[in-house]
Amino acid sequence: MKVLIKEDCYFFLDERIPEELRPVSALCVDCHKKNQVGWFWPGSQMGYSEYDIKCSECGKDIYKIEK
Repeated sequence: MKVLIKEDCYFFLDERIPEELRPVSALCVDCHKKNQVGWFWPGSQMGYSEYDIKCSECGKDIYKIEK
């Protein structure tokens, strides 16, 4: 597994989605500056799981692996 992109992000619960369907969503650092929600994750240092992660607002890749 080769990591292509690995940046920091913020995770949050999107209150616009019904609670029983609500996943944990991610925001890139730039979108967090506008929205001010979520808790910080130092992904550039700590890493992520084996799944790609995109910003839920702008669609920017936060974590991307080569498949």
